[in-house]
This record gives sequence, C-alpha cells and structure tokens, in this order.
Amino acid sequence: MLPIENPAAFAKRIAALKPFAVAMCHFQHSDRPFVSTTRADALLIAKQFGWDEREYEKTRAELKRHLADLVNTERGFGPA
Repeated sequence: MLPIENPAAFAKRIAALKPFAVAMCHFQHSDRPFVSTTRADALLIAKQFGWDEREYEKTRAELKRHLADLVNTERGFGPA
C-alpha cells in the first residue's frame, strides 16, 4: 500500500463505491521469480516519505474502522 494522506477520507470514498471486498498489504520484497514484489526504487521512495511498517499499521487500523470487509493479506484476491 502506498502512503495515504487522509486514511479516513480515503476509506469513506472506497466505502461509497460499495465494494464486495477490499484487500491490502504492505510492500513485499522477494528475489524469487514469478512472485509479486515491490521494486527497490519504490521502497526507497516509501522510505523518503517515512512510510514504514508502523505507519502502515496505523493506516490499516484507520481504514478498518470504516471498511468492515477489509482484508489484510499478502495474497490479495485469490481464487474463489
């Protein structure tokens, strides 16, 4: 997930769309082939914005307050 300036307002905008589900995850890094990963440049930009695991968790908690069906997963949307 990218940094979000106003998580509560962002969550309300998403909720207004009435999504079936919302999935999120923190940046991932892997050297394995055929695995989704966050590129080094993106990790550097996130660091410059002060975006770390702590900020991610604060934002996730705020989003969860407004989005009941929020799923925190590294898999995203898997097969039904």
